[in-house]
Amino acid sequence: MSAPFFDKVDVFLPGHGQTLARAPAYRWRRSDRAVAHLYYSTTEPRSVLLRVAGLSRDEVRALAALPLQFDDSGSRHHDFDGFGLHLPGLLVTAGGTAIATCQKRHNSMADSGNQIDPMVSRSQDDGNNWEPQRVIFAEEGCSAILGPIFQNCASGTVSISFWKLPADVTDDLGYFAHHASGGGEFWLLQSDDEGHTWPLSRVVDPNRCRYSDLAVSPDGTILCLYTNGETGDRDRISIARFNMEWLLETATAKHR
Repeated sequence: MSAPFFDKVDVFLPGHGQTLARAPAYRWRRSDRAVAHLYYSTTEPRSVLLRVAGLSRDEVRALAALPLQFDDSGSRHHDFDGFGLHLPGLLVTAGGTAIATCQKRHNSMADSGNQIDPMVSRSQDDGNNWEPQRVIFAEEGCSAILGPIFQNCASGTVSISFWKLPADVTDDLGYFAHHASGGGEFWLLQSDDEGHTWPLSRVVDPNRCRYSDLAVSPDGTILCLYTNGETGDRDRISIARFNMEWLLETATAKHR
């Protein structure tokens, strides 16, 4: 029996361009001391009074001298310079390669309103050392919402699923429905070399869809369980069944 051990290794880091950092450079810092209450005037319809509690009089006076901005999108407080990281995933292949995935979120940690790219990193020594992080799919104006990673044990092919959504929608609750009204797309990225390259991608469902999970049956049939519908993206839950031949038949080359 081996001795107990625990260690920690950074796999992905945020940054700006090619420069990585320990944390994103946020543009806004939250105050945990101040609480604000809005009072609407009963005599002047276009007048609002903002009362701030938790600050000293001098701090309130200093605050009153600053330009006041409203976060009408509900996500501007997530803004930063560069990119951040979200939604980690992990797979250890039958060949022993560990493949980590995450989202690269540009200029914001919000779930919508910004470009998002899937990223990967690999380790071939049980997670001790990791290759440089890299983007495997990027499209201008696209939020690629990351899904699960899985391996087809019969063929060895590794796949990553994602939803392709518009990056300019800032409604955090309604952006799936907004995209679904225009068709929606559910994609798979594929690698045949233990995650070293991801040359192929394929649309699984061009219609309204949302959450998913993936598995492979003993005979190599790929099963994709996902929500979908005609009037919304969560009308029902269905299984899409397909094989590697279908995936490769009209797959789109991406060469990353």
